[in-house]
Amino acid sequence: MRDSRHARSLRVGVGLLAGCAVLAGCVSVRPLALVPPDRVAQTSLVLDAEGRRVAALHGPQDRTAVPLAEVSRWMRLAVVDTEDARF
Repeated sequence: MRDSRHARSLRVGVGLLAGCAVLAGCVSVRPLALVPPDRVAQTSLVLDAEGRRVAALHGPQDRTAVPLAEVSRWMRLAVVDTEDARF
């Protein structure tokens, strides 16, 4: 009886350790490499000789880079809320 309890405890312990090892392998602690704002694809504007807009060339996504200070606090909180279930 004692051996079966010991064996069961050992199996549970090994299973927990194996599970922790698998989960640890799924988590990356490396920092994200963010793209600098000047390298983000944006709409290209075609201007004439006097600086008037002739055309706008849109890529797959239409973006305009702005400094973080120009983004409202509520927008930043909304992004965090959608990305983080613990928010």
